[in-house]
Amino acid sequence: HKLPATILSRCQRFDFGRIRPQAIADRLRYVAQQEGLALTDEAAALLSRLADGAMRDALSLLDQCAGGSTAITAEVVTAATGMASQELLQKLTECVVGHDGAGALRRIDEAYRGSKDMERLCAEWLGYLRNLLILKSMTDPGDLIVAAPEELNSMRRLANAMEPAAVLHSMEVLQITLERLRGGASRRVEMEMAVLRLCDPRLDEGTTALLRRIEALESAVRAGVPAAAPSAPSAASSASPAEPADSLPPAADDGRAPLPEPAEDIPAAVAAAETEVPFGQWGEVLERLRESCMPLYAVLAQSKAVLKGNLLLICTDNAMFKELIARDNNKELLMTAIRQATGQTLRVGLRRTMLVQKNREDPLAQLLQAGRSAGVAVEEK
Repeated sequence: HKLPATILSRCQRFDFGRIRPQAIADRLRYVAQQEGLALTDEAAALLSRLADGAMRDALSLLDQCAGGSTAITAEVVTAATGMASQELLQKLTECVVGHDGAGALRRIDEAYRGSKDMERLCAEWLGYLRNLLILKSMTDPGDLIVAAPEELNSMRRLANAMEPAAVLHSMEVLQITLERLRGGASRRVEMEMAVLRLCDPRLDEGTTALLRRIEALESAVRAGVPAAAPSAPSAASSASPAEPADSLPPAADDGRAPLPEPAEDIPAAVAAAETEVPFGQWGEVLERLRESCMPLYAVLAQSKAVLKGNLLLICTDNAMFKELIARDNNKELLMTAIRQATGQTLRVGLRRTMLVQKNREDPLAQLLQAGRSAGVAVEEK
């Protein structure tokens, strides 16, 4: 595009693209026949996949394999190129599905003692997981996956056993590991750390690992399996231990009705009525609000929530919340998000946290509050 038109008009343009795997395999079978080599279909498909769309690379690999044997099978290709077998990749993936860290470490040890290159193994495993992701996303992958029918059936079985978040998390960990392997001191240690993170997502603090754990919990809930809620600090623990829920307007002092227009704060009498537990589904409520009401989501993005019986306390100091909840149908959108996340209708209230404590410690704030309580008009500038 930087060349003058007068030069372009005197040039020929050739656009090179990757050759389809089936075309490469057909050509390799023809060359093998002409050279007197016995090339199996599985070996031809494997060589075409390793060539990654380059015919020259495919012919070079065929020549490399022919140097050791005239009968070229998938096993010969695997041994000649140093690649991992489909059986090894399948067993490693089964260890991830079964959260079997010990089994995965044994597989890595076997590959290491068999002189398998860890970088090559990581790259091939990444490609194997890519095939699983395609199988989960498409009913008919067509030419997107080059594999024998038996291998395709085993990959379908594993794809059905893995959640999408688990596949994405595994691919992300392997991609990061692949970059570290190219400059790391101990490739074996890097691969061992990677498989442990894949088998136990709790060892990984990444976003995809968290999504994988959340998806596993959701699957357990859908299946009716009781799952223990993760331990988290109470939303009220950020304030002083003895601090009750704040009560703002005098009209909201009873605080025992569901969320009115606008949201009201729950007084200490109600807040102390039942045991308070963290509301573990608040993150899902926020995700649903992000889709249905972005302003409300933005206001509550840094908030927390606790549950007392059937009373849900939203812990936030954002003054915009009570204003937004009184507009349009924002209250209904909030209640709908809660019902979709929990499957039940909860009473909702508001609790202030840090601002309440700050106001209690600020003498000027106490003076202003005393003036308002006495009926004095106070204006802050």
